[in-house]
Amino acid sequence: SNGQRIRLNNKMRIIFEVNDLSNASLATITRCGMVFFPAEALGWDSLLISWLKKLEVKKEKGSAEYLLNRESFQIISNLCDSFLPKLVEVFRLSPKVVPLSVFQVIRTFCDIFEALLEEERGFRAGAPMEFKSQYITLSFIFSSAWAFGGSLLNVDDKRPSDRIDALIKKRFNTM
Repeated sequence: SNGQRIRLNNKMRIIFEVNDLSNASLATITRCGMVFFPAEALGWDSLLISWLKKLEVKKEKGSAEYLLNRESFQIISNLCDSFLPKLVEVFRLSPKVVPLSVFQVIRTFCDIFEALLEEERGFRAGAPMEFKSQYITLSFIFSSAWAFGGSLLNVDDKRPSDRIDALIKKRFNTM
């Protein structure tokens, strides 16, 4: 310990997220009130559900950034429910350039997808539902391809990204 103190007022909190506690003492763990949740206990779908709820709240508040109506939100929810589990399975079974957890990939997917749902990126709230549906679907495809396929490693002639590509083409063959 270096003896330095961080002064917090009553409304401030600090959260530390660590990869493991291999170098933490029992005193550190008890003083900080650390709780360990293995990734398997939470599941990646909890992150996705949290993100979807955040989108819905922004939609309900009429945020200028997210101009989703009920139908648009339902399209996003249906796409996530029907397609992401398949992508996660391919990702888990594939070699990666850099070791990434499914949580990191889902977070990347959410960040890319959310960024594309802004008017400055082409999403138009006043557009007909057909346009919005197609825009959401294409944004979903783009986000999925980059988030899940971007870190996969090609080994010899086997390309895991081809499996992601095949899944996307099979599911969205009419686009």
